[in-house]
Amino acid sequence: MKHEIDLGIILDTTKPIELFIPVKNRSERKVTIVKVSKDCSCTSVSIDKTSLMPGESAHVRVSTNLTGKTNLYRGEVVIESDATEKIDEIQIQGTITGQIRIRPWQSTVVLGDHYVPATFTVFSDDQNGKWKYAGFTSDDPNIRIELTSTLTSPTTSTYAGTVVIPKEEERAGYAKSQRAVVTLRFNNDRIGKSLELKHVVELVTRRSVTTDPSLVTFNGGEIEQKRTILVQSGDPIDIDSAICGSPCLKSAIRRLDAKSLLIELTFQPVANQGDLPQNMTCDLQSSGKTLASIPINVVSIP
Repeated sequence: MKHEIDLGIILDTTKPIELFIPVKNRSERKVTIVKVSKDCSCTSVSIDKTSLMPGESAHVRVSTNLTGKTNLYRGEVVIESDATEKIDEIQIQGTITGQIRIRPWQSTVVLGDHYVPATFTVFSDDQNGKWKYAGFTSDDPNIRIELTSTLTSPTTSTYAGTVVIPKEEERAGYAKSQRAVVTLRFNNDRIGKSLELKHVVELVTRRSVTTDPSLVTFNGGEIEQKRTILVQSGDPIDIDSAICGSPCLKSAIRRLDAKSLLIELTFQPVANQGDLPQNMTCDLQSSGKTLASIPINVVSIP
């Protein structure tokens, strides 16, 4: 008997097609599978059971490598047995319209002192139609995707992509490392199909400026107190101000060399008006841009 399997539109030829085809013994006696064969070296076949009792089923596994194939794909698997009809033919076909994919599948946005957007490429081997970019969604609301069509010859659907977080205040709100997933949508009018591609974005915060100690604590009593903080960087730094979040804190900067300086903090309770703040920061700034923030805790010690 002949059986047909239509795979429809095949969008990605970079991965083998894997099929598990059920074969059932519909007779009233035991049937033995003698041989399973295929018509192409690009295909491998196997069966999980060769002896079938009445009503029992086996599965034929078919794996086909479509690399380099275009247009219409056709393949055939032949099952030989000792049944009344000794030959069963399974014909497999599908329409290859060109692979579309993202490379790399994951990219990294570097945040912190030196912001670096991420880049990726979307490309397709489709030369007959055109995959058109139709927008994106992201589980991180700050992420934006910029996609630019690239001219190729022959014409293919190729885009240069960039992952950005456009606003500086949004970039400042990330922890040291986290991950987001972006979904890009494409339409192909010629074949009337839509496609979604997933792209993983690593958001990594790297700071070249370090402070020692990383946390400053003051006693919230009535005694003036001083703390000294060592600020260092692997690159030359130019910190021109240390902005503290309360009038009870004063700061002074003393440079040691091009890559290090001291921040001298003075806690003056008499300068405080109203309730004493419990949690503050001292922002180290260069030309109005914050390079590092030092957490400051004010605790009450009886």
